[in-house]
Amino acid sequence: MEKTQIPAENTSKRSFNKYSVAAGFQAFFSNNMATGIQPNYGNVFRTVVLGIPSLWIGIMNTIVGILNIIGIPAGAVMLQKIKMRWGRYRSWLYVAGGLYAFFLFVEFVDFGLPDGVVKYLVAIIPYMMVNFIMTLHVTATRCLLPLYAPKLKDRAANQAASNIIGTVGKFIYSLLGLKLITFVNEASGSASLGYTALAGVICVGFTIAMINFGRVTAPLDPSDKDIQGQAKADAKGTDEKEPGFWAMFKSIINAPFGLMLASGIGKSIAMQLINNLIAFYYLYVIGDNTLMATYLTLSSLFSYLGAQFTQIVSRKMELKYIGAVGLGLYGGCMLLSYLAGSNALFFTILLSISNIGLQIYLTAETPLYTAISDYSYIKSGKDSSKFIQQFSGLSNKTGTLVSTSVVGFGLMLIGFDAENVTASAAQGLRFLVSLGPAMCCAIGVVCLLLLPLTDKKLNAMRAEAARKNEGEK
Repeated sequence: MEKTQIPAENTSKRSFNKYSVAAGFQAFFSNNMATGIQPNYGNVFRTVVLGIPSLWIGIMNTIVGILNIIGIPAGAVMLQKIKMRWGRYRSWLYVAGGLYAFFLFVEFVDFGLPDGVVKYLVAIIPYMMVNFIMTLHVTATRCLLPLYAPKLKDRAANQAASNIIGTVGKFIYSLLGLKLITFVNEASGSASLGYTALAGVICVGFTIAMINFGRVTAPLDPSDKDIQGQAKADAKGTDEKEPGFWAMFKSIINAPFGLMLASGIGKSIAMQLINNLIAFYYLYVIGDNTLMATYLTLSSLFSYLGAQFTQIVSRKMELKYIGAVGLGLYGGCMLLSYLAGSNALFFTILLSISNIGLQIYLTAETPLYTAISDYSYIKSGKDSSKFIQQFSGLSNKTGTLVSTSVVGFGLMLIGFDAENVTASAAQGLRFLVSLGPAMCCAIGVVCLLLLPLTDKKLNAMRAEAARKNEGEK
C-alpha cells in the first residue's frame, strides 16, 4: 500500500503544528482574501473602471459559469495523469498556485486599451483562468492533508487550526480591503490603481505562504531529486497504483461520494442564495441596510468561533456528525430568521450566528472528502485522490450555477421591482434568503447522517485489505 497515501501514524498530535500553521497562512490569503476580491470587486472593476458594457459582462459570467463546470473533469484528468518533478501533490501546489496569483493580479490591472474585442478578451481571460486554476490549487492542498494527519479526527483538528488562521485573514480583509482601494485611488488620482494594489498585496502574500507550505510538506511529498536509491525504486513502483480512466471515474461512482456531493451542493446553494440576495433583503424587506455592515464584520468573528469549536470537538465526535451539526445550525438560524419576520436586529444576529455553523461544516468538509479518497484507495488499490478531490469542487460549481439561476428567475417569479416592492415580492425575498437556504441545509444534513464513513469503518476496511494481501502472498 502506498505509504504517502495512507500513513501508518499521525505526523503530529497537536492541532497547531508546522503543517497546519503553514496551511493556515496560505488560507489567510487564499480562502478569504483572494476568493473575496473577485466576487466583491471583480464586476465593479470591469464595469465601472474598465467600462465594459453590461451585455459583455453577462456574456463573460455565462462563459465562465459553463467553463467552471466543464473544467472540473478536465482538471481532474490533468491532475491525475500529468506528473511533474516536485512531488505528486506539491508540483500542482506550485504550478497552479503561481498561475493563480499571476492571473488574479492581471485581472485587476487596467492596461488602458481602447474599447473593443481585444479589451474584452484581456478582461475575460484572466477572470476565466482564475476560476479554473483555483480548483487545481485547492485540490493539491487537500491531497496534502492526509500526509500529515492520517486519521479523520486528526484531519479535522488540523483543518480547524488552519481555518482559525484563515478567518483572521477574512477579518483583516473586511476591515482594510476597501480602505486600501480608496486610499490608493485618492493618492494616485486613478480609478484603478487601488484595486491593483489590493490584488498585488494579496497575490504576493499568497505566493509567499504557498511556497512556504510546499517547503514544509516537502519531506512528506518528496521531489524526484530528493528520492534516492531504493526509495526512488519504491516510488517508481507506485506508478502501478495509478488508475486508468475507467478506474478514476469509478472512484466517484459510489454512495459516499454521492452523499457528500449532495450535502455540499445543498450548502453551496444556501450560501450563494444568501450572499447574492442579502443586500436585497436588508434594503427591500427590512428597509434599512445600515446593519448589513455590522453583519459583514461580525461574520468574520463568528466564523472564527466556528473553527475554534471544530478544533475542540474534532477528536471527540465523528466527523460526519460535526458536519451535520454545523450545517444544521446554519440552516436552523435561517429557518428562525424566516419565522421571526422582518425584525432587522434579530435577523442580523441570526445571520451572524449562522456563520458558526457554516464554518463548522466547511472545516469538516475537506477531511470528509479525503476520507472518500481513502475509501476508494482501500477498495481498489488505485490512488485516485487528485481526481476525487478535484471533482469535489463540483459541489460549489453546481451550487453557484443553480443559485444564480434561482436568483435571476426567482426575482422574476416573485414579481420583484425595485421601484415598487409589493408585499408579495417582499415575502418572496424572505423565502429566497431564509426558508429556501434552510431547506437546502436540511437535505445536506440528511445526506451527512447517511454517510457510511467513519474512522472505525475505514480501519476495518484497512484490516480486511491487509488480510487479503497477506493471503495472496
